[in-house]
Amino acid sequence: MAPLTDDDRVLIRILPRDKGFNSFQMIKDFPNRGLNRSTLNCLIKKIDATGTSNSKPYERIRTARTPANIARVSELICNQDNDPSTSKSREIQCKTGIRCIAKDD
Repeated sequence: MAPLTDDDRVLIRILPRDKGFNSFQMIKDFPNRGLNRSTLNCLIKKIDATGTSNSKPYERIRTARTPANIARVSELICNQDNDPSTSKSREIQCKTGIRCIAKDD
């Protein structure tokens, strides 16, 4: 079976709700799409549970760049102005609990 296109996902989302179609009826009515019954059943169940057919129905919430965290890190960076040749990023990471992602991690 070929990957489902956006049009296929729209049909799979609308037909069971509006016309009461099940996976067998969709396969029978759209033979040229090459739909698989188990794939349709899984997708219909997912749409019923989440309301969407996207593979990622949520976005990760960014918690590190909050105004409070930005202010804390800025304050710690300003405190190292008297020692400009050293990097205190590991110390700042430990004090704030915010994990920095470096290329070697």
